Amino acid sequence: MEMTINDIITLLTVILAVIAIFNEKNRKHLLLKFHRIDYIIFCISFFLINYFVFYDSFLEKKLILRELYFNGFGFKNPKIYAYILTIAILFYLSIKIWRSFYPFVNLAKVNRFYQDQIEQQQIPLLLDMLERYHLRDINNMIDSSKDYDPNDNWWESRFEEKDLKTKIKELFTSSVRYLFPFSKANRYVYARYVLHGIINEPAFIILSANQRPYFFASIFQHFRKNKRDAFPNDMLKTYFAQWVNVKNFWLQKELRESQNHDSGQPEWFFEDNKIIASVLLNLDVAEVNEVWQPFGTAAREELEEERLKGYDSLLYLEFREDHHLWDFKVYFAIEFFYILIIEAIRARYDKSHFFLTNYWYIVTDIVKTLDEYPIEEEDGHIVYLELINQILSKSFHWLDLCNRYEHPSLYHDVLSCLGSSIAEICESSSIPENTKISAIDRVFRLYCSFQTKSETNRIRARMDEMLCRPSVRTTRGDMYYDIVEKAWSKFDKIPYRNLGGESTSFTRLKTNVIIPLGLNPDEF
Repeated sequence: MEMTINDIITLLTVILAVIAIFNEKNRKHLLLKFHRIDYIIFCISFFLINYFVFYDSFLEKKLILRELYFNGFGFKNPKIYAYILTIAILFYLSIKIWRSFYPFVNLAKVNRFYQDQIEQQQIPLLLDMLERYHLRDINNMIDSSKDYDPNDNWWESRFEEKDLKTKIKELFTSSVRYLFPFSKANRYVYARYVLHGIINEPAFIILSANQRPYFFASIFQHFRKNKRDAFPNDMLKTYFAQWVNVKNFWLQKELRESQNHDSGQPEWFFEDNKIIASVLLNLDVAEVNEVWQPFGTAAREELEEERLKGYDSLLYLEFREDHHLWDFKVYFAIEFFYILIIEAIRARYDKSHFFLTNYWYIVTDIVKTLDEYPIEEEDGHIVYLELINQILSKSFHWLDLCNRYEHPSLYHDVLSCLGSSIAEICESSSIPENTKISAIDRVFRLYCSFQTKSETNRIRARMDEMLCRPSVRTTRGDMYYDIVEKAWSKFDKIPYRNLGGESTSFTRLKTNVIIPLGLNPDEF
């Protein structure tokens, strides 16, 4: 086999062509994979290739490296070695381009490159690189991190003198990180910097949330309570705040689909709706990241903005179709809280109440607006009133589920929220009286119709307190008690009375609520 200079030049041209086909941004990205050692290897290889190709000329001038002359080892045609070395370098270059990872010494440069992509709004390219090089490492880094210990005084360890074993271990880790780019020690450092410094950037979240919605969902599901030291505190809230503020299509799609399952979502729902699944499959994620905050904040800010518009607000339009509600952030909040609390009840999760008092805050803001700008048509059912109706209906459903799934504590918070909301509605002079009476009537009906479960008596006991005094601000003489009296007089008592007497629940309602309120228990 004869190897000519033209053959060698052709191979080198192929190498250069491989690099040249990449655009400028990819070239910058690829060069970040190379270490100083790689450049040294390329220089030595270039020297050896030239040496082997022009061996005869060097031999005539006695400029040969005798250490490289392997007599009797097939060195009859040194150009063959030039060919082999060229192939090896081409293979090594291919590995560096398509399979290698960034060396530790380029950490700052890589982060600066990613920051440049955000500033230039080259988000698709950046997302591709993050998914390819860092996404799996980020998730593994969080999962393998030390469990959170609230009693861990980590700052004190900075002043402790390290023993010899610790120093050797840190030196070994640093050496591995520096010498082996593919080591976990190196990749996890990159994962931490990328998660906190790139993905957590508000600009990146805003620019990328709509372009690749499930990129973030694959990360959020790892943000569990026992790993809270491994991820940014506000990243998830920033993400959802952006989605609620723009009334994102994907979030709306998933919330719409959740409406089909009032008793909890089936497994396939979470497989198809990964954004909601990322915070609801493990409720620790929702709790520790305070996922309710962006929804509650967006809802109240929108209501404040709409109040400033007065009667020009679209919320004063007559309510006609449910799908029109999705034009408002407040409805996103109502629906998200609804599915969140349902999943908490079904899972019997009692470590957090998820600030469901946001329902009461929304009602308070609506009442404030209606008192300032009273409804012009007395019998008109405007969007504001429909939002209140949605909140009350969903609160009653939560209470029913608390009894059905025998949740040990969440009914306390549901009833506190429901009672405060009803008190707010009853004290408003702008809310139609039939809306107020209907709310109390639904409490009576639910009280008497509970299926007996392990928590039913405790739920009814808490309802007794709520009906007698719905809010800590409620005092005798408030309009609420007039509404209760009217609701009791109109309450359909026939289903709870029969020839054999009264149902136990109905008798309890009269004994614990109606009589203490000074109403006629025998009113038919």
